[in-house]
Amino acid sequence: MHNTASNTQKRQARQSLGLAENDRVALYAGNLDAYQGLDPVLRGFAQIKNDRPKLVVLTASNAEGLAKQILQLKLGPDLIVLALDNTEQRQRALCSADFAIVPRQIEGGLPVKLLDALALALPIVCSPKALAGLPLQAGLVVAKNNSAPDFKEAIQHMCQTLQSQTERIKQSQNYLKTHHSPQAYLNALSSIPSLS
Repeated sequence: MHNTASNTQKRQARQSLGLAENDRVALYAGNLDAYQGLDPVLRGFAQIKNDRPKLVVLTASNAEGLAKQILQLKLGPDLIVLALDNTEQRQRALCSADFAIVPRQIEGGLPVKLLDALALALPIVCSPKALAGLPLQAGLVVAKNNSAPDFKEAIQHMCQTLQSQTERIKQSQNYLKTHHSPQAYLNALSSIPSLS
C-alpha cells in the first residue's frame, strides 16, 4: 500500500476535515490503550506554542477519555478524532497526512503501525521502543525517550525537515524490502546447515 494521493485528493481530504492546504498534518492511527503511549505525544503537542501541526487521531477505540484530555490540554482546534472503521474517514485521514506518529510504551511485538506508515511512504516520528529493534533511520525522527518534551522536540524537528524526511523515507522502505522480504527469509533459511 502506498500513499498515492494526488495533490487534488490531499487538498480535498484536508478541506473536508477543516484543514488548510499548508497545514502540517500528523497522523496517529491505532487504539487508545495506555501501552500505545499516546499520552506523552498529546502532552508534547500541547507544549508546542508556535506553528503547532494538526493531529489526526484515527481510532476504533472509545474516545471519551481522549475528548477529556483534549479539553484539558486545550488542543481542540488542532486535533481531529476520526473513526477507523469508517472507510470514508479513514481515507480522508490517510490522504491528509504529512507524517505519522508511532509511540510505544512497552517493548515487544511486531511494529505494525511503523510498517503501515512505511507502506504509505509517510515519514515517522516514533519512540525508540516502536522500532522493535529495526535499524531504521532514514525518514524517521526518533524521540530520545517516551516523554512529552522529547516528543515535542521530535515533532518540531520533523516539521522543520519534512521535505527531506519525505524524500529519505524510501531508504527505509528499501531496507525492509531487501532485508525482510520473502526472498530474504528463504535465503536466511537456506544458510542454516541442517536445513540446506
